[in-house]
Amino acid sequence: MVAIGTPLIAIALSWWSFIWAEKGSTPDGYGCSPWAATELRGEEGSHYGMRARSRMNARTCFDCGALLLAAAVPAGMLVNDMHASSLLFWLLYGIFVVLTVGRAARGILTVWRSRKEDAFNFWFSGRMYHLYDPEKAKPLFEKLNPMQIWSLLDHRWFEKIRNPDINDVARVATRSRQ
Repeated sequence: MVAIGTPLIAIALSWWSFIWAEKGSTPDGYGCSPWAATELRGEEGSHYGMRARSRMNARTCFDCGALLLAAAVPAGMLVNDMHASSLLFWLLYGIFVVLTVGRAARGILTVWRSRKEDAFNFWFSGRMYHLYDPEKAKPLFEKLNPMQIWSLLDHRWFEKIRNPDINDVARVATRSRQ
């Protein structure tokens, strides 16, 4: 069962990576982006981050599929030659599964960080860089817009973003003139 299921999952992940690479969009698509109408970003700017995350997702799926295919090779050889309860089989298979899970977790965290940065950068753009310190303004934005890891599945998350009060931003993040 393991020798048959692992390559099928790997092929499905490779197929999924191809779809993401071809469509250039991910489950976190912007939908009707509140920033698409701004003069600072425009349509091209609002979709750049989504395409970059699509490539990240495609690369992660492809890498995980390749690792699972690699896990299927010793699984198939050992199942044919020995009992499936062999310690060597479970050791090799476990190593590849752990590597796959680790690669998937790293890929998901990279996409999550990219999405958080995009959301902040869409809000904090243009003339704000000259007036306010981004490191001091970021906590205000993140307090209003917490992005938990499971929010990656919400493709309308960008539409729900709330902007901090500009008076609070001016009070906390104004660049000092020296």
